[in-house]
Formats: sequence, C-alpha cells, structure tokens
Amino acid sequence: MVTVQTWVQRAASVALGTSLVMLLAGCGGSGSNPDVSGGAFPDFASDTQPTVPANGYPNSPPTLGQLLRGRYLVNAAGFCNQCHTPENGGGGSDPTNPSFLSGFTADPTLNPFLTGSFEEGPIQSFASNVTPDNTGVANHSPLELFIGLRNGQHHHNFGLMCPPMPWEIYRNMTDDDLWTVVAYLKSIRPVNNLVSFGQTGNGTFDNLTAANSQGVIVPGVALGPADCNGFEPYLTGAISPLPPYPAAQENPVTNTAGTGLPNGPATLSQVLNGRYLVTTVSACAACHGNAINNPNDPHWLGGYIDSPTLNPTNVGYTEISATGGGVTFAPNLTPDPTGLGGNPANPGDGPGGVWTAQDIFNVLKTGLLPDIQQPPPGPCVLPNFVGLPMPWVDFRNMTDDDLWSIVAYIQNLKPVSNVVPESTGIIPTALLYSGLAPLLPPYPAIQEINPNDPASDQ
Repeated sequence: MVTVQTWVQRAASVALGTSLVMLLAGCGGSGSNPDVSGGAFPDFASDTQPTVPANGYPNSPPTLGQLLRGRYLVNAAGFCNQCHTPENGGGGSDPTNPSFLSGFTADPTLNPFLTGSFEEGPIQSFASNVTPDNTGVANHSPLELFIGLRNGQHHHNFGLMCPPMPWEIYRNMTDDDLWTVVAYLKSIRPVNNLVSFGQTGNGTFDNLTAANSQGVIVPGVALGPADCNGFEPYLTGAISPLPPYPAAQENPVTNTAGTGLPNGPATLSQVLNGRYLVTTVSACAACHGNAINNPNDPHWLGGYIDSPTLNPTNVGYTEISATGGGVTFAPNLTPDPTGLGGNPANPGDGPGGVWTAQDIFNVLKTGLLPDIQQPPPGPCVLPNFVGLPMPWVDFRNMTDDDLWSIVAYIQNLKPVSNVVPESTGIIPTALLYSGLAPLLPPYPAIQEINPNDPASDQ
C-alpha cells in the first residue's frame, strides 16, 4: 500500500493519475482564460447572486463550449480527479474510469492507494462524490454547487467545506468559469457511491467515529455539521482579494507586441493569463506559497519554509510511504538563486542551475527535470522526475498556450530568497503511470454525457 501524508494536499493526490494525456482540441487555451488583473473581492453575501451567462447554463442547457471548458478546468488545470476519483490503476483524469469523480472509497480493490482521504491535525476528511447521483450532488441545485465552489458553503448551509478542498482559491475564478465547472459536473454519468465515514480500509480508519455527512471524522469524537468552520486556521491569510496587477511580488510586464513565449518576450496578456491560472484553478500557492494565495505576500511562491515558527502546519511537505519512498518539499519557484534563478554558471542543471523557459515548460508537460530528456528505465528516481504531489500528470492535459502563460508569469515574479531542502527518495512508478496511462479521450467519453446529444446517454 502507498500512502501520502502531507499538511493538506490542495494541489495533490494520494495517487497521481493519468499520464501521457492529449488535450481535446478546442477545449481551453490562453484565449479561453479571462484577462484578469485583479479587482474587488466579493463578500459572502454577494456570492449567492452570481452573474448568469446570457446563453447556456444554468438557465438553459449548457452549450458545447461550456461543457468543454468545464471539462478542461476539471481534468487539467484544476485536477479535481486527484482527490475525487478513486485510484485503481487507471484513474486520475480518465473519464472512462467507472469510478470517475465518485469520491472516496475504502474498498482496497477500487482504491488501493486510499485516494481522497486527508488528515490535518485532529481531523480526517474524505473527498465527496461529485457525480449527479443521489449519493452525490443530484440533489444540489446548480446555484448550491456554485456557492460551494465560491465560498466553501456546504449544501443547505452546513458550514464550511473541510480541507483540502481549495474553495478559498477557487473564489478568484470568474463566474463564467465556475458555471462551466458546475455544468460539467451535472452532465457526467452518475456513480452510486455513498461516501460514508468511519470506514476501515486497510486498517487506516480503525477507532475513528463517524461525525457527520460532510466528511469529517475525529478519533472518538462526533462533530456537529459546522465544525469545519474551526478547522481552517490558515484561511485568515488565504482568503484575500486578488490585488491589482502588478502586485508587490510581481514584476510589471507591459509588452503587447508579438506572440510571447516561446517565440519572443512574454506579453502582458500572456502573463495575466498565467496569473489567473496560478492564483485560481491550479492553486499553486497551496504548496509553493505557504498556503497564502496573495502575490502581495513577501513569500509569494517562494516554496517550503523550513521553520516551525513561520510554517507551523508544514505547508509544502509531503511524505511518501512506500518501498523506497521518501519526502518531497515544494520548491522555490521564483527567479532567485535559491529558486529557479540558480547559478548562471550552471544553466539548466536542476537544483543550483538556472531554469530556462523551456525547462519550466518541460516540467509542467512531462514531469522531467532539466537535462532529463526521456524517462529512464526502472523506478522514477528523484531528481529525474518532480515529486509528489506536483500534479504534472494532469497539467499534461493543458494546452501549450496555457502552460507557456504559466511559465511567463513565473519568470516575471520578484525573487524570494529561501533555501528549500532537497527532496529525496523514489517515486513509486505505480503512482505516476509514466507512459502507461490512457490518453484523455475525445468528448464525450464513457463517463460523460453531452446533454445536447441524446445518443451519448447510452
């Protein structure tokens, strides 16, 4: 059995899923993401009255464009499967998996890596079934799902969603994008899986008492439905308005000429697109920024902080328990010598070397670190591959344009001096499925239903 223990895996999974993924043409791209440069942050009250698109969902059947955009956000940039799809050897971003997005199960046959179970302090939480089944979100209205993504509020006002659901980061997504996610989730094939609590799976949940229907359990204690309101100590720093661009830790880019990376200097539109992805759907700060999703923070994307005072909850630390396992630390992503800036005399040579734009792109697309051109035979040994929980196997779904936008944004951050410990150990090949996982199939796949095509619901 493989287990992964970390502070709270907001951008993580217990088992990384699909590799070698091909994006369905047309569902996303740098032009699909909004040109967001920051602005007013809505209060909780206004979140219950979002802007509704003039055409399509939720007032009428979703358009194909909405469904494809939702598919892209769920399966690529947002990697929802890393928590919500049980991992049985072909899961992850694979909408042909019969358990696609059906939530946690303790069945060792369906979920040998216990994907979707998380521990933080005294509580454990389990990823919910987000398919439109009666055991999932069938009885949640579109607005209720929207509000859950926007402000973390549970169905029927049951308090806040528990870690690791990154709703405080999704709050920065546009209304249009959130509606596409809701439309997509409501359109997939229902899977019957009641996420019940206090289960015993491979001995993991022995002596735990079921708490409530919201996925929270603690040893020997039954909690009320709103108790997760008290288990988000980091939210004070995490929930904040996305400041106008450029923020304190962002170097201003004003270039509007050319097409940007990789064929020339980054453009403003490219950087703003990358900013949107990094600060919303892809939730990079959850591991790389001390869980503070604010580019005004002086440690913005500076990586794991090796200090119990500055990082009491160990944000950015992951322990892999497996044969030859090890530990990983979220690296410093800024262009500082302690980060991706490295040593100019040692370009492109991983830790200590300067990372080129192509190096960063390759990591996002293939998981391979600089100077590693193809997967070596045998186990995936660090530092050839980036370690868990970096979800590069899902980012492979993203368009090249979006990945280059992320590169453009990262390369134009202000440097943060922070030495991150070196990750060590072996990443179990079974977790990465490097070269083995299925491609993201054309839409609609087996577990997807296009409401505009009755033939897909067969």
